[in-house]
Amino acid sequence: FGYIYYLHNCTILLVPCLFYALCCAKKKWWFNLMLFAGSLSVPFLSIQRADRTEIINYVLMFVFCVVLFWHHIRKKQWLFMGLALTPVIILTVIYMVGVTKARFHTENNGEINGIVQYSGQSYLNFCYIYENDAIDTIYTERVFPMVNHFLGNNDYDFQAIEKRNAMHGFKTDVFSSFIGMFLLDFGKLTMWLYVLAFSAFCMLLFKKKEKVVSFWNLLMVFVLAEVPVFGIFYYRYYYYDLAMVFWVASAFYLLSMKDKLKDKFLRKE
Repeated sequence: FGYIYYLHNCTILLVPCLFYALCCAKKKWWFNLMLFAGSLSVPFLSIQRADRTEIINYVLMFVFCVVLFWHHIRKKQWLFMGLALTPVIILTVIYMVGVTKARFHTENNGEINGIVQYSGQSYLNFCYIYENDAIDTIYTERVFPMVNHFLGNNDYDFQAIEKRNAMHGFKTDVFSSFIGMFLLDFGKLTMWLYVLAFSAFCMLLFKKKEKVVSFWNLLMVFVLAEVPVFGIFYYRYYYYDLAMVFWVASAFYLLSMKDKLKDKFLRKE
């Protein structure tokens, strides 16, 4: 039952469920409120750990859903989100300001300069890795964490980090964007191949000839979008408990594809 605990990360999937229920399914306000409250479980858990990562990820993906459902959000839906979000936004801003000030108050150049420098670390780290990394060893623990974990290989833990830092000659556990992580793990050529393959797969989800997009397609788009959206920091699914979000959504998507194929077969007959 220990693995059931890791499913709590899947509550981020309630964000697209909320927008779908709010804008397309036209569910009751109390149902939408329960979805919204459930989606906040991981950000609230991160507050207990004095962490900002899950809050930032939640905000980024919530904004992504706003963009995704923009043409379906009416005045009534905006009112609901405004009322539900206002207390959460106030508490989040207070928390983020407090944690950020505590993080950067010791900076020699001041808090503002420290925040600006910190915000550009992903780009700087990626450029440094691209120019200086010459290791050809292929790593799989971050790119395929679920497969790596259940095959009994070493997870991406403290010992693995220290070993890789010593091998490369610089810190590898830094923000370098999700592309930077693939660069470190697979090399330049495979990094570019991955970007092309990822883009091609994403485009297959939305076919121009299809006027109606299923909910499961939207859910899959959401988990795939989390890679580049949160990827300004690092690859989101680098650890197996986080990767469960991707695999749970993929399982539902594949089951929906099975029903679609069956439906097409029956219509053809």
